[in-house]
Amino acid sequence: MPRVKYNTLIPRILIGSETDAQSMVDDGGCDVIIDLREEADKPAFFSNYTKWIHIKLKDHVTGQESQIQKAVAVVVEQYNQNKTIGIHCASGVCRTAAVAIGVLIELGVCRKLKEATQYVEISRTQTSLHPNLKDTLSNLYK
Repeated sequence: MPRVKYNTLIPRILIGSETDAQSMVDDGGCDVIIDLREEADKPAFFSNYTKWIHIKLKDHVTGQESQIQKAVAVVVEQYNQNKTIGIHCASGVCRTAAVAIGVLIELGVCRKLKEATQYVEISRTQTSLHPNLKDTLSNLYK
């Protein structure tokens, strides 16, 4: 059995890197993969049954509130449709973490930005949220 490198944020929401995407599909049973890599032009997995949703986020850049809101809304919508969702960027530690934090707040798992940030850091210990994305999240979740 292959080693699973992605992490479970909450049941039915997985977080990881682009190299985890295929495992999220094969082992995690994802119905949808949310790919946050601005630089991507194709999915990081192969499946005839898993939907690829590409929401372009730049790494380490401020001013992406609308893109983060869009990504969070898509994850919440898919979650509310009882889908299993995988969220990934290139390394799964910055852009993925930013969206995961927003998802936790929007789903009511966490109430405050600090609480959601700590939750994600515990869920995926390699999380390294860039200060610019922290600023963007602060603008969204004051």
